[in-house]
Amino acid sequence: MMGLDPSAEDVAKLEGRTEGWIAGLQLAALSMRDREDVSGFVEIFSGSHRDVLDFLAEEVLESQPVAVREFLLATSVLGRMSAPLCDAITGCSDGQAMLERLERENLFVVALDDERGWYRYHHLFADFLRGCLKRESPGLARELHLRASAWYEDSGHTAEAIERALSASDHERAARLIEGGIPAALRRGEFPTVLRWLEALPTGAKRRRPRLLPRHAVALTLTGRPDDVEPLLGEAEKIAATTAKQDRRFLLGYAAAVRSWRARLRGNAPGAVEHARRALSLLPDEDLDQRSFAASNLGFALRITGDLAAADEALAEALKIARAADHTYGTLSTMVWRARVKIEMGRLRQAEDSFGRALRFVSERGVGLLPTAGIAHIGMGALLYERDELEEAERELEEGIKLAERAREVGNLIWGWVTLSQTKRARGDEEAPWRWLAKRSGSPAARAPICNSPSSWPG
Repeated sequence: MMGLDPSAEDVAKLEGRTEGWIAGLQLAALSMRDREDVSGFVEIFSGSHRDVLDFLAEEVLESQPVAVREFLLATSVLGRMSAPLCDAITGCSDGQAMLERLERENLFVVALDDERGWYRYHHLFADFLRGCLKRESPGLARELHLRASAWYEDSGHTAEAIERALSASDHERAARLIEGGIPAALRRGEFPTVLRWLEALPTGAKRRRPRLLPRHAVALTLTGRPDDVEPLLGEAEKIAATTAKQDRRFLLGYAAAVRSWRARLRGNAPGAVEHARRALSLLPDEDLDQRSFAASNLGFALRITGDLAAADEALAEALKIARAADHTYGTLSTMVWRARVKIEMGRLRQAEDSFGRALRFVSERGVGLLPTAGIAHIGMGALLYERDELEEAERELEEGIKLAERAREVGNLIWGWVTLSQTKRARGDEEAPWRWLAKRSGSPAARAPICNSPSSWPG
C-alpha cells in the first residue's frame, strides 16, 4: 500500500524485529518511505527509533497510572520476568497482579509458559522502556540489575545471576559468581558461555580470583584460540608463587594440563605426555575435574605416540575420575575416545559397545539435546563409516555436528566435519570436501590448527 519494495531478507528481519505487530510494521513502513538505504534502516530499527518512540510515549506509557508506569520502567531491565522476581526488584508485592493486568490489557507482554509463570516484553516495547529508564533515572538500571542478580543467586539460577551482575558492571560480584558457576557449566560442555563470562571480566578481577585464569585458558583452547592462552597461564604461575600450597598446586597443575592440550594440538606428543604427567603430580587428589582433564590428556597424547595399551589404561583412569566427579562431558568424552582407541587396536566389537554405552548415557542423563551429546553421535558416526554403513553414519554425524557446533569445541567439530565429508564422498558426492572447506573457511574452527587428536574437556 505504501509503494515499498523491500527484499525478502529485509521483510523477514523486520517481521522478526516487530514480532508481527501490525502497528510496528506500519510505523516501520512510514519510516522507510523516503529512505534510499532500506536494508540499513531495517538493521537498526528498534524501540529507540523516533516513530516508535513517539507512538509508544503518546499512546501507551503516558496513559498508564503512575504505579503501572513505574512497574514497566523498573522491570524493563529483565529479559524475562516472574512475579517473585518483579517483586524483588520493585520492592513491592503486586508483581503477579501487575503481570496479569499487563497481559489482560494487551500491554506488549508475552507469556513464556502455559502456567503464566514467566513473561517477557515485546522486543520493541522493551527497547523503548529501557531508553525511557536511562533518560529519566540514569543510575537506576544498575541497581535494578543487582537486585535481580541477588534474587537469581538466592533462587539457585547462577547463570542468570552472572548475567545480571555483568549488566550492572559489578565485576567483583560477577567474578565471585563465575568462579562458583564455571565447574557446572564446563561439565555440561557450555564452553562459549564460560568464555563470554570470562572475557567480560577485567584482568584485575581475574587476578583477584586466580583460579579463573587457567579456566579462561581452557575455554580459549577448546574454542579454537590456543595461541592466546600463554599470558593467562604465565599470570597464574606468577600468582601461584605467592599463594597457599593448595591453590599453588591447583594453579600450577591446571596450567600444565592446559599446556598438555596445546602441545598435543601442535603435534608434540612427547611434550603433551610430559605436561600431563606433571599436571597429575601437582593437582590435589580432591580436584577431580582437573585430574580427569589431565588424565584424559595423557591418554590422548599416548595414543598419538602409538602406545595404545597405555592410552587405553590412562583413559580408563580418566573415566573413573570423571564418573567420581559426576562430570557429564568428561565421562561422555572419555567413553568416546576410549572407544576410538579400541577401534585402532582392532577391537571393533568393544568399540561398538562403548559407543552404545555413551549413547545410553546421553539418554539416561537427559542431555540428548545439549552440546555435550554431540561427541557421542560423532563417535558412532565414525564407527559406522568404518563399517561402511554410510547412510546411518551420515545421519549420526550430522546430528553430532549440529549439537557440537553449539559448544564450538574445535577438536570434535573437525573430527565430525572431516568424517562427514569422507562419508559423503564414499556415497558418491565427490564435491563434499570442497563444499565443506568453503562453508567452514570463515569459522574459528576452520582457522584453528588441525590436529590428529581432538580435545578433551576442562575442569
